[in-house]
Amino acid sequence: MLALVLIALAQSTAPEPPATKVADPYEECTCTADHKIVETEFVGLVQDARLSLAPGGLSVLPRQRTVFKVISSKDRSIKDTVEIWHETKPQDCGITFNYGKRYRVPLRRVKGGLETDYCLTPEKIN
Repeated sequence: MLALVLIALAQSTAPEPPATKVADPYEECTCTADHKIVETEFVGLVQDARLSLAPGGLSVLPRQRTVFKVISSKDRSIKDTVEIWHETKPQDCGITFNYGKRYRVPLRRVKGGLETDYCLTPEKIN
């Protein structure tokens, strides 16, 4: 009985292990005021991706396009399917999308099309 009391006492007074700090992958992402300006948005279903290959074709570039089936849009020019540019590396405010999932995607217009990123906060809705 004394052994059980000593074990219980030892367990109750043992210090807790230090908390493990998990690195934030977006720690280096900097969202400026310009990056937070939403020009339009839509709700869409992720269908595909258009990968951009690095020179030599052995790896993909971090700037990619995701293809969405448009469900609804605040902009009449965004209909049917649309390709959205985005970075994929968190340190560059990049994001990724899951195939077959619906998202509300805020956008800004850039040379070459439409883009989104972590600063605009796309939201998975299913």
